[in-house]
Amino acid sequence: MISNLMKIGVYVGEGSSHSWIWLVDTLEKFGFLDILFLNEKCVKKETMNSIDVMVISGGDTISIANSIGDGFKQIKKFIENGGIYLGICAGAYLPLYSGKEPLSKFNLVKASITNISKDTQMSKPFSCEHVFQGVRGPLYIDFQGKIITAPLYGGPAFVSNGSETLAIYSNFTKDTAFLVERDLAERTILGSGAIIKEDYGKGTLLLFGPHLEHPSFYDANLIFYDLLKDLEIKENLNMDEKVFTHLLRNEEAKQFLRDLKREISNMRMIAMGIEGSIKWKIGHKAWDMERILYFIESVWKRLKLLKYFEKNGLYVKNPDQIVKKVRETQNSFKKIRKDLKEGKDTEKSAEVVVEKMREFVPMILEVYFNNSLIKKLEGLHE
Repeated sequence: MISNLMKIGVYVGEGSSHSWIWLVDTLEKFGFLDILFLNEKCVKKETMNSIDVMVISGGDTISIANSIGDGFKQIKKFIENGGIYLGICAGAYLPLYSGKEPLSKFNLVKASITNISKDTQMSKPFSCEHVFQGVRGPLYIDFQGKIITAPLYGGPAFVSNGSETLAIYSNFTKDTAFLVERDLAERTILGSGAIIKEDYGKGTLLLFGPHLEHPSFYDANLIFYDLLKDLEIKENLNMDEKVFTHLLRNEEAKQFLRDLKREISNMRMIAMGIEGSIKWKIGHKAWDMERILYFIESVWKRLKLLKYFEKNGLYVKNPDQIVKKVRETQNSFKKIRKDLKEGKDTEKSAEVVVEKMREFVPMILEVYFNNSLIKKLEGLHE
């Protein structure tokens, strides 16, 4: 099979951070266009049957686990039947053994972690003990004798316990930021597993501590691509499997893109005008406007590319609903700006913005990737 025609499900639901945008950018860079964006509701349904690979990237591990809940049964069944699970950072913690609810619902990989402590002041709950973040930023990673650089933002350092170790943390770089004493960081991280692999049923789990998918680290991206393309997946893609319910032609397509561009341009200007030093705590994660702008920019740059498709029509599911969601999100940005001017607390407003971004950004990216995939498949069949 042509490896980059595999269908990849990317978790974008509650608890996820902006890092899934890095993943999508890197997948596109290497020609992976058949992407399904999954929220917590999708995971609980039979949607899992339609994908080859599921990826859960960075975010708030506990929040993701709470949101998915019984959806873990669907993920487990998916892997048992031959599916591939890729866990990055927060997503790498999820399948590890834990006695703590809700993480104990998964428990598929017996590997343990070294970045764990009983000190609750420096860590977050994981099992009977707590996870802590020893360093932040780029580290040197030894992938089967090849040294690459990749960033670590709270991801695990593994002890394999029977899993296959594909890469280890080999050293710190001059740009590594230490969040604990260097000696503790060295003992905790260096020599520990950075990437591990474990078979489960007919499927496989690949767990990444560092973000090899971060677009700024090309050598790491190449390793990520090699691991992805070498996966044995269940079945080939058939173009007939793609279902599009609404083809916008000519003026309809132009109007749809004009509406989106107007609303997102306004949203983008508001976001850029908000003071960058403002931070909000949403769940266990710190958010700021820079992170939120990742979502806006990911859509903005692809809106420009969608103009190339409008001449032959755009395949769009529920175009009116997409435009409505974008307008609602822009109103939420206006609420933050208004509250800031009046000196009010903006944390609740920021929570609403993040929630709405998680709704509309995947909807627009789905339009982009669906139409890009159609063009690619038409080229293969010519």
